[in-house]
Amino acid sequence: MREKHPKKDLHFLGNNGFSNIGFIMFIFFIFIIDLIYALILIIWFRENRYYLYLSIGIFIMLGMVVFARLNEHIVEKIRINKKKKRKKKTRVKQLTALPPEIGNMSNLKRFELYENQLTAIPLEIGKLSSLKELDLRYNQLTAIPLEIGNLKNLKILHLSNN
Repeated sequence: MREKHPKKDLHFLGNNGFSNIGFIMFIFFIFIIDLIYALILIIWFRENRYYLYLSIGIFIMLGMVVFARLNEHIVEKIRINKKKKRKKKTRVKQLTALPPEIGNMSNLKRFELYENQLTAIPLEIGKLSSLKELDLRYNQLTAIPLEIGNLKNLKILHLSNN
């Protein structure tokens, strides 16, 4: 059974089935047919060049419509992305202690524990070999374990307001 592919995020003209590239190619194809028709009228029937100018004018107008639609699509995507970025992170602010199993998270690079009620940090914190940033601000710490010295990749340590 063939797997259905999800609709790509290229649709900007509604649910009419045209994607950006497909629609532009369709318009270009129509323009080529119209241009050939205008040239046939000029060459074979000695018609006025008005048809050629009309064809080019129509193509330019359709191009402006496509550009306007594409611009609306891009602006809407930017607006949606900004809304996604504005979502606030929800955090637990009531931790009073950390379990010793915290040392098993050896791939952890950033650990944000600010604004909690921590009174102590377990010795196993020294096993977090990949840790680059540890944020312990606004807790109730009176001391930190010497094992923090084992964190060779630690670049930033926030300890203010304890």
